[in-house]
Formats: sequence, structure tokens, C-alpha cells
Amino acid sequence: VRNCDQVIVLGPSGTCGSVVLEAGTPDELYENQGYYYELCKSQDEDAIVKNHSTMTAKKEIEQDGSDEEERILTTTSTATTLKKESQYEEQTTKQQEAVRWLVQKSKSERPALCLGLFGAAISGAVQPCVGYLMSEFIAVFFTPSLGKMRRESRFWALIFCVLAAAASIAELAKAYGLARVTERVAAKVNIEALKS
Repeated sequence: VRNCDQVIVLGPSGTCGSVVLEAGTPDELYENQGYYYELCKSQDEDAIVKNHSTMTAKKEIEQDGSDEEERILTTTSTATTLKKESQYEEQTTKQQEAVRWLVQKSKSERPALCLGLFGAAISGAVQPCVGYLMSEFIAVFFTPSLGKMRRESRFWALIFCVLAAAASIAELAKAYGLARVTERVAAKVNIEALKS
């Protein structure tokens, strides 16, 4: 939008359609401090102000044709970019340190974590298994012999009971393991926070 020749700000007219609230170049609308200005301000005050001053400086340089001012502006822009990259790297490093600290604090809870993850994996695998087994089970209804149909029905009932038992045990393992890890690591974090 900053590079547009013309910006038109529309608003509701009370009936069907819209009414033009403001129109002009981005710089004009920004300087008028109307709807466009408020929109820019609400999106990101710092970025808009910096962008506005940079664009104004670029226009002045274009009008003056001064190479020295252009070099200063380019240097300032490069320094700002390097500062942002440095801040990003610093933030990433802090996040990595926090994750390492949490991993270190949760070392004693690894067996419970493994139990929870194993339970979650089994729970997640149950539903696709049920779908596959249902597709196999449907064939029982097309068995011509009544005796064979009853035997196969009992077999499939047993299979589904075993699957239900496995799903129940897996859910318990998942709930216990992950809840235990969460509770103990949160307690350790709280203790560390209270120490500092």
C-alpha cells in the first residue's frame, strides 16, 4: 500500500454499498491522520512510523539526487535489518536454552513420558484398525451357512473385545504417563521460579 499512487478508504453508507471516506496518496492520508492513519497505527505503530519516515526520506533523496544521503539511508536500513536479525537469533537462542532446560528438568520423568507416548500411539492406531476390521467383518453377513456365520461372528466379537481392552489400557497409560510428566515438570518449574 505504501507504494500505491492512490489509496481510497471506503466505509458503509447506511444503505447497500459504500461511501468514500478518504482518498489520496499514502503520505497524504497518513499526514491527515484520518481513517488510513488509524488503520496503520492499529496494525503496527513502530513499523508504520519507520516505514513512513523511510519512504519520505527516499522521496527527498529522489528529489535532491544526493548520493551521500542515499548511502546514509541504505546504511541505516542495513543496520536496522542486521539489528532485527540479531534480535531474532537472540530470541531463538533463548528459546533453545529454555527447551534444553525443560528437557534437563524432565530427565527423571522419561519412563512416564515413554509410557504416555506409547499409550498415545496405541490409542491413535486403534481407530484405523477398527475401520479395517469392520471392512473384514462385513463379509460375515454374506456367509451362506448359518453355523459358519455364527462362528465367524463370535470370532469377530472376540477380536473387537480384545481391541477395546487394548484401547482402554492404552488410554489409561497415555493419561497417567502424560499427566505425571506434566505435573512433575510443572512443579519443578514452579520451584525454580520461586527460588529466583
